[in-house]
Amino acid sequence: MLHIGRGWMVFPDQVVAILDMSGTLPPATRAWLRRCQGAGLVTRLDASVRSLVLVDGPLGEQVYMSPLSAAALSARVSSANRRALAPVWDRDGRA
Repeated sequence: MLHIGRGWMVFPDQVVAILDMSGTLPPATRAWLRRCQGAGLVTRLDASVRSLVLVDGPLGEQVYMSPLSAAALSARVSSANRRALAPVWDRDGRA
């Protein structure tokens, strides 16, 4: 599981994109975010928003406004994916 802020967790393999909110968003991205908000797909996790996490899971597409930086979340996704791809050893030490 991937912690995305304020106790919220998502499955790393369901993360489609992590967008950095520290700068100015391009107009097309702002328009997309407005459409998502209008459709009720956006969940704000905290008053401070540092990144957007786009997830495609069992409930369909969801956008989470996270207080964590995009760099921190990206590192967590990479770490979670490395753990998921690690070999499983049997009791005799064979992969």
